[in-house]
Amino acid sequence: MAQRDRRQSTRFSVKPMYTRVLVRPDGERLFTMDGHASDISLGGMRFELDAALPTGSPIGLMLELPDNSVGSAPDAMRLIAATGTVVWLDDDDVPGPVRMAAIFHSFESQEDESRLSEALATGGYTQAA
Repeated sequence: MAQRDRRQSTRFSVKPMYTRVLVRPDGERLFTMDGHASDISLGGMRFELDAALPTGSPIGLMLELPDNSVGSAPDAMRLIAATGTVVWLDDDDVPGPVRMAAIFHSFESQEDESRLSEALATGGYTQAA
């Protein structure tokens, strides 16, 4: 039986090496984990870190999303802060960064949510499969 896609938002691919994500595990004050996002939507994102976070872990996220809007500087970034929960972990035993996914629960501010929405609406990102 085929697995049903439960996503409520369209996912967009991003360039992992240009889309940094900082993660603050629940209970920590600082963003102590550094990685890269590979796709993002208004509902969550897929990313990789050097260490795994267990499924169900609450986290804080700081995303540095390249600004693909017309007229933006080549190195311009949109910073987006959110909280979420790890919902998927790629537990294959391959060396290297660990892939996982998180859903967003809330954004730090309405501006953070607006920046993400505007970034995805620019047309500068390809819809992910």
